Amino acid sequence: MFKKMIVVAAMALLAITAQVGTASAGLSNGGFETGDFTGWSVDSVNNYALVIDSGTQHSGTYEAQLGTYGTPGTLSQAFTTTAGQSYVVSFWLANDSKDATNVFQALWNNQVQTLNPVLDPTQASPYTQYQFNATATDAASTLAFSFLNDPSVFHLDNVDVTPTPIPAAFWLLGSGLAGLAGFRRKNA
Repeated sequence: MFKKMIVVAAMALLAITAQVGTASAGLSNGGFETGDFTGWSVDSVNNYALVIDSGTQHSGTYEAQLGTYGTPGTLSQAFTTTAGQSYVVSFWLANDSKDATNVFQALWNNQVQTLNPVLDPTQASPYTQYQFNATATDAASTLAFSFLNDPSVFHLDNVDVTPTPIPAAFWLLGSGLAGLAGFRRKNA
């Protein structure tokens, strides 16, 4: 009976590990290193959205510069995810101007996300890394950025979507099972 419990628990642990191990995010061109918006869609009526080698990018050769006036623009990408998997979304953002009308939001499947640290788009700022956690509900998810910066631009670089690691509890379960198996052998 004890041996059967260990085998079932070990198989469950392997199944969980295999499932989480296959979780991936298919976001492409997050650093805009193709020199353009390949993989992304840009929607802006009063558009100022381009990929440029500005000399101020966070890393690599290129960054996206986003600024519109009057009506917010949107930069978005649909990509492969695993339903039920949690992801960490991170990106680097800088703002050239201080203006009360500036807007910058990150959206996951059309839902505005709370960023960490808190972003105040009305204040000028150097490149800062922002992130949020999201859970995929389907085999595809959409990440979008909504932006309005009348007098200047936002600088966006290094957008990344990463599956969250297997929780420590699963690894503890595995080590506990190994300990039980060793204990059982010692006492047998």
